[in-house]
Amino acid sequence: MYAVTSHPALAELFEQPGLEETLRQLGADPRINDVLSSGEPITGEKLAALMESPAILRLFDNREFVQTLKQVLHEVESEALLSANLDW
Repeated sequence: MYAVTSHPALAELFEQPGLEETLRQLGADPRINDVLSSGEPITGEKLAALMESPAILRLFDNREFVQTLKQVLHEVESEALLSANLDW
């Protein structure tokens, strides 16, 4: 299985302005902290709670962050598919 959390491209996200402050705010929000630390799959209700967070909304208003996120997700997805060893 491909380890997304250890992908080097994720470092690019952590270099984005405002991300550290957003993570701090999310960690201070008990509802969001429960969702992120539960270890359970993200349900529609949990996703809605995340998307209603003012900190998350501010982050997604940042065009540079969104562009970097798209690039990182593309890199991670591409490498995950390549490492899947699928027999077509």
